[in-house]
Amino acid sequence: MREVPKRTPPTLADQDNLPVLQAAGLWQAGRPLRLHLGCGEQHFDGYLNIDYPPESHNVMNVQPDAYANILRLNFPAGSVDEIRLHHVFEHFNRVTALALLIKWHVWLKEGGQLRIETPDLAGSAKTLSSARSSWKMKMAAARHLAGDQAAAWGYHLDHWFPERYERTLARLGFGAIKISATSWPHEPHLANVEVTAAKKRRTPEEQLEAAEELLWESTVADVERPTFNVWSRQLRALLKDGALPPSPTNAVTPDTSGLAEATPLMPKLSDYGFNVYSQNGEDGIVEKIFSIIGTTAKVSVEFGAWDGFHFSNTANLWAKQGWKGILIELDPARFKQLVENTRKHNCHCVEAKVESVGENTLENILKRESISGPIDLLSIDVDGDDYHILQSLGKLRPRVIICEYNPTIPPLMDLVAEPGNYFGCSPFSLVKLAEQKAYKLVAVTLCNCLFVREEDFSRFADYETSLPRIALTKHLTYLISGYAGDYVLSREPSYGCTRPSRQKFARGEPFLFPGKGRPKVVEKLRRKMRSLLGKQERP
Repeated sequence: MREVPKRTPPTLADQDNLPVLQAAGLWQAGRPLRLHLGCGEQHFDGYLNIDYPPESHNVMNVQPDAYANILRLNFPAGSVDEIRLHHVFEHFNRVTALALLIKWHVWLKEGGQLRIETPDLAGSAKTLSSARSSWKMKMAAARHLAGDQAAAWGYHLDHWFPERYERTLARLGFGAIKISATSWPHEPHLANVEVTAAKKRRTPEEQLEAAEELLWESTVADVERPTFNVWSRQLRALLKDGALPPSPTNAVTPDTSGLAEATPLMPKLSDYGFNVYSQNGEDGIVEKIFSIIGTTAKVSVEFGAWDGFHFSNTANLWAKQGWKGILIELDPARFKQLVENTRKHNCHCVEAKVESVGENTLENILKRESISGPIDLLSIDVDGDDYHILQSLGKLRPRVIICEYNPTIPPLMDLVAEPGNYFGCSPFSLVKLAEQKAYKLVAVTLCNCLFVREEDFSRFADYETSLPRIALTKHLTYLISGYAGDYVLSREPSYGCTRPSRQKFARGEPFLFPGKGRPKVVEKLRRKMRSLLGKQERP
């Protein structure tokens, strides 16, 4: 600590503040810039200590180097060496907190340090739930979590704990994360958590997608999608225009109706969907995608191709728009009809089963058929191993990929059945796999995800492409349980409900209700489901 200078601190605003700091003698070019935001009465040497002016405080005697509303503060990209906050971050709601982390990531230099300390929700919960805690300790923990509420800004709007910090910072582009959870050594033993992290490379698009996924994790059920949509609009408005979410007054719920009107949703590519031969609008979406990125060879590959036209994602291209179609089908009867149906078109038909390993991978089949050159569109539809076949792609780089998912799996659940099973995967799992292969999600239909190459993704900036915002839930079925363990289903499952699954999974660990070693309960469940749905069990 040092004696505070007597000069009047400058006021920083939503602009490049480096010239202001230089003029005030608070910083010089070539020297490290370390920010202590919301400094309060703590004045650290070697840092630019920033806080509200004294008239905004009615308890603390603040001693900043510069005055600012840190929500309106701005610095050039890559100009800051370190940002630290002590018992400030909890004053921001979930949307503002994520937006600030993205904003601070921009300010920081590569490898720049972020340091945050807040009350620890997990540690406070232990105090509140412990029979050894005195009433004074419990009330102190509650006060610690809620804030002193002595000023308009003195309310804690969100709560943090070690696991949340680690998950949030890692997904927003921070590494070298170190977390320390501590408690006061004396009563009332208040619990705090401090985290340090370093900036890694992450694009704004990746950060926005990660932030929306984190916001979705704050919902408690799919029925909160309208709430999530409000959060998402607030996040985008704050990052784009600096439009802050409404502030609570005496902890009253903010009114977000004006913001919802001011920031309409972006269009989705599914808005352009229509069917010529496709099942769920894919024909129209594919046309729209190629109108944006253009075509090269006008070659499409599809499997299983069925008879060529049945719910085809490529037939509209090779039958009506002059494309070449490479069509792969395993079933002999369907393949015979496929050959007959495509005689008048520029199609190459292959009778084969596409597998994820071995001689019958897609790339090996194309090589045997002497098919080479660029491919504009690949459609994967095999009712089960779609994820694993996508995973098997090596050098093959179609410009657009359509891949089937199981629409009865919650879209943001990471779940993939083991290869060789008639089960499939979730959209979330496909998106993560596609990103590993440098593809980005641009559209979702009732059973397909559509991806473009990463280098083409920037052309879709004017369209909504975030999975939490475009995922579909029509085929989801909820099991609703009473307090005594009795249950009902929210709807008849799309693919029936004949028996508890013993499916094994390559990714994810769903609860295989009612569990192993309970055959009587299994049979009781089967009888109840048959009675509920009016269906007989299939042999």
